[in-house]
Amino acid sequence: MREDHLILFDASGFAFRSYYAFSPRYRSSDGLPVGAILGFMSIIWRSIGAAQADKPTHGAAVFDAPGPTFRKQIFPKYKSNRPIARREELDVQFPYMRHAADAMGMPPVECNGFEADDVMATLAKKAVAVGMRVTIVSSDKDMAQIVEDGKVEIVDPVQKCRKLAADVRKKFHVDPPLVQHVQALAGDAIDGIPGIPGCGIEKAAILIRRFGSVANVLKNADKAPWPAVRVALKRHGKDALKYLELTTLRRDAPVEIELDALALQPVIRSHLVDMLHILEADDRMASIFDQDHQLVRVVAHIENPFAWWEEELKASGQVIPDVPQCGFYQRKIVHGGPWVPAKIWRVPQTDPVTEELTGNDLLQCMVGDKPKDPFEEWTRLSMDPITRAAYGYGRADADHAKKFRKDDPKSEPSKPINILEHKAPRNPKPLPKPTPKQRKKTK
Repeated sequence: MREDHLILFDASGFAFRSYYAFSPRYRSSDGLPVGAILGFMSIIWRSIGAAQADKPTHGAAVFDAPGPTFRKQIFPKYKSNRPIARREELDVQFPYMRHAADAMGMPPVECNGFEADDVMATLAKKAVAVGMRVTIVSSDKDMAQIVEDGKVEIVDPVQKCRKLAADVRKKFHVDPPLVQHVQALAGDAIDGIPGIPGCGIEKAAILIRRFGSVANVLKNADKAPWPAVRVALKRHGKDALKYLELTTLRRDAPVEIELDALALQPVIRSHLVDMLHILEADDRMASIFDQDHQLVRVVAHIENPFAWWEEELKASGQVIPDVPQCGFYQRKIVHGGPWVPAKIWRVPQTDPVTEELTGNDLLQCMVGDKPKDPFEEWTRLSMDPITRAAYGYGRADADHAKKFRKDDPKSEPSKPINILEHKAPRNPKPLPKPTPKQRKKTK
């Protein structure tokens, strides 16, 4: 058993809220919408600061995975009533939000086919099983069904309140494990779940308290106190069971990440500064990250120093920065030679005397398998950025050439290619025999 504290952020919920609540803003160089990204960063940062009193040790920003979920397959009209105007503007901002969460020490987590609520419920179940305390930061009322005093609590950043079992009973008139049954009967206008006609929250709660579940309510439909509800239960009973599948949070989502991998990472200021610079929103640094003392923390080992600088962050047509940027690149060491993969990354600076972290970062550079000065290399590398996958392939191909293809230029990329030494193929393809017409022409 352990005494760790897991904090889970409803990142997708915050994304939608920030998109509709904050003023639109666009990157001047290419018109990319960035308003929701900035609002999202502000909400996450304030929530992280508020959570420090509870001393969280682990955390994650949980997103809805792209694509349809199992609920959409069960009920095609699920959430179909939500406004989709300008939705494209929000979709293009999600990759940046994932990077923002990661830069603030919160690893982004999602699971194909499931909503963020299901992922949070699954992680909460795993955490409680090993003795961890769980705090879920969300304004979604669906999370009320997993509240368990002393184990799982909900913090609503909008209403600025903490929700325990007593708060759930006050709202739904039942204990947390029965909330989804009440929602199935009462319906949910926000998610497009019709519910049983004439059966609101209070009537649904009375039925669930008396019979214990949706299935038992349907078995005892004749005992419902209201004639109209009795008729509706008989007509729409099968629908109610379908609605229960929609309102019940899954706690068995196939989330691959382990709890130990969710250990909170300290924030590195330089990542956030560069990120806002890429978004052309340097003016928002002070307003978003007003608690400056929290930004100077560093980590001795950065698991993934490239996560915040992916290819989607480098907008086409954007002015190339003067300062080297972390990422993956390629260049030719000699004229006419092969392309050599390269990378730039950051490491925390250590005082040579005290051996303590100074709070600053040092840039490192590797071209091929040799260390280089990032500032000297930047002019050449900045012209040819590549993806992380391309970098990995290039390094693997070069290593293979050194072992098995000694005549391949990639095995020694610093050696100029001598075209006079180029050998013809071992089995050259024979030239086609001339046709009779071609023979006549040659004569």
